[in-house]
Amino acid sequence: MRNGGNHYGPTAGILPLREHVAARYVRWDRTTSSSNVIITASGSEALMSAALALYDPGDEVLVPNPGFVLYGPHARLAGAIPVPYSLTEARKFQPDLAELERLVTPKTRAIVVNSPSNPTGGMFTPRTVDRIVAFAQAHDLVIVSDEVYDEIVYEGEFVSFVGEERSRRRRELVLEDVRRHR
Repeated sequence: MRNGGNHYGPTAGILPLREHVAARYVRWDRTTSSSNVIITASGSEALMSAALALYDPGDEVLVPNPGFVLYGPHARLAGAIPVPYSLTEARKFQPDLAELERLVTPKTRAIVVNSPSNPTGGMFTPRTVDRIVAFAQAHDLVIVSDEVYDEIVYEGEFVSFVGEERSRRRRELVLEDVRRHR
């Protein structure tokens, strides 16, 4: 307060925090600027803001099942229709691309992914991530990647949807939550 920090901050968040978040992407060989970062009060607020910004009434959104409980309700609040895709233990919680192909329609706007997953803990393999990126590109879908658990990995290595080789098209939205980081 003595330094004048007693006013409303910018809607996107204060610049030093946005710069810090942007710098984290170097770990995936990706650079971004603070102008591509928006700070929200919570991960759930970020999900809701994303839904309202991306989905129009009547759009369809592919959402994981099981998945975080707010993916479907946020889509519905934006007027979109959540279309669940299966994540099963038998498939090691990897989506079935044939199922995704059956579910996608001309009304499909986005696919929501969550790895490591809440609630299963399943984590997408690099091959799965690449296949989902190719699927999204083929159908002109936005990837909404909920990566709030990216640092809670017990086996294997986390693979982000924002790695440089995966992100040339720049049609992904990554959500993180500072509470989940060390």
